[in-house]
Amino acid sequence: MKRTVIFTLALMLAATMAFAYGGMGRGNGMMGGYGMMGGGCGQCQQFGQPGQPGQPGQPAVKAITKEEAQKKVDAYIASNLKGYKVEKTQEFQGRMHTMYNFFVKDASGNQFILRVNPWGNVMGPFVTQK
Repeated sequence: MKRTVIFTLALMLAATMAFAYGGMGRGNGMMGGYGMMGGGCGQCQQFGQPGQPGQPGQPAVKAITKEEAQKKVDAYIASNLKGYKVEKTQEFQGRMHTMYNFFVKDASGNQFILRVNPWGNVMGPFVTQK
């Protein structure tokens, strides 16, 4: 009886250690994932680490200038929002770099916001309240 209890406890301990240390050698966690405590991927960039700007999997960027952002928004308005004009521009600090909001309006009073991120992507239009 004593031998059976010791064998069962040893088996349970071995199974617990196998799950905790990567599930039969498949990576950081079971099925090759990050494990129960979040683990980490050694190749990807993490937020908050000095010298590694950007999100995981995204390269470091050279922030877009206000003039470049204005050109992108003008091209977007010309092809998608005919009759709209930029009313004002707002510059603000995003997570990593400067971003821009462009407030656009048409003759009948419809208003939208177009946002340009540091990579030069135009996002929106976002509806504003009158």
